[in-house]
Amino acid sequence: MLQPVFARVAYRVASGNGPVCSAEVDDLVQDCFLKLEATREALQQATFEDESSALAYFRVLAANTARDYFRKVRAEKRGNATTICLDDQIKEIIGNGAATPETNLLIGKIDRILLGNRSHERTIFWLHYRQGFTAKEIADIRAFRLSAKGVESVLRRLTKTVRENVG
Repeated sequence: MLQPVFARVAYRVASGNGPVCSAEVDDLVQDCFLKLEATREALQQATFEDESSALAYFRVLAANTARDYFRKVRAEKRGNATTICLDDQIKEIIGNGAATPETNLLIGKIDRILLGNRSHERTIFWLHYRQGFTAKEIADIRAFRLSAKGVESVLRRLTKTVRENVG
């Protein structure tokens, strides 16, 4: 009796999230029955005024289950488990390649100038000037949460600060 209700609601939510796959709808119906089983004790104590209020409850359960499923799928597409903190790897990012003693002194002086700034701004500066990343490539690193224009703004400001203090 509930399978068609769950399937109809799951299909409706799925169609709002792109092309509908019948296997996905079947999985969502199964998830609805699992949630229903998990809340069986609470449902036995619940009193519904009539059949329509019980049906409304089951529709909401199906819709919430489907929405949760698609939120999870979208989060996995974005790579929620692959987010890394660049602060832990800053030494590795900044310190590659052998340089002359004069270059090392200049880099050390620039790094001391940049110490007053936030660590992610220093990382952006060194990614651009030491690693050769473009503003677009740096903006694609989600940890910075900046657009390409935002990265360019940070680089312009820090470059100006460095020139004023070194020059």
